[in-house]
Amino acid sequence: MTAENEREIYHKLEAMKEIRNKTITLERLKRSILSEVRSGDQEGRCLAQYKREMELLQQEKMSHVEELRQIHADINAVSRPLCTKGAFPQFGSIPA
Repeated sequence: MTAENEREIYHKLEAMKEIRNKTITLERLKRSILSEVRSGDQEGRCLAQYKREMELLQQEKMSHVEELRQIHADINAVSRPLCTKGAFPQFGSIPA
């Protein structure tokens, strides 16, 4: 082997080493990006589930509010006739 061939082989080996190092760096970057993408997807699913739960809780809240309105209306409907007939004098007379 001549000195020139050895230098050429040495340069090729150096180039291969550099390519290998860059490939390893790119593989690490790829794994990191994939991990971030998976994490983002998981967060998206969690947010969608949270939104669904919030909507269900809002519906349940409105159902309870309506139930309380109905109870209040029923109490008023029952108490007006009783108070106007004097059944509860401590509350006074409530006009019908």
